[in-house]
Amino acid sequence: MSPPSNLDKLKQPDKDDSSWRQLTERFKLSACQVKVLRLLLEGETQKAISGKMHCTRGAVKSHVHRIYEKLGVRTAAQLGVRVAEFFADLYPKGDRR
Repeated sequence: MSPPSNLDKLKQPDKDDSSWRQLTERFKLSACQVKVLRLLLEGETQKAISGKMHCTRGAVKSHVHRIYEKLGVRTAAQLGVRVAEFFADLYPKGDRR
């Protein structure tokens, strides 16, 4: 069985994974922003995220806006690419972490 790819790490990150801590530190994301980011990457809508996090849609929208600012993106597609690139830089091809 082959090791997980960067895309697999992105889809199902381990909550204790040091790469997520590095992403959090690199982009200075709050705990709530990380939770929103993970849910966005899982394909959740902002409405669904507000239900799961027990907060208003406005709060989620604000978190998403701040995440986009901190990662320097404008769209959800760019966000996915940016996070994937971050993980690819941490785990270059051939690295079996």
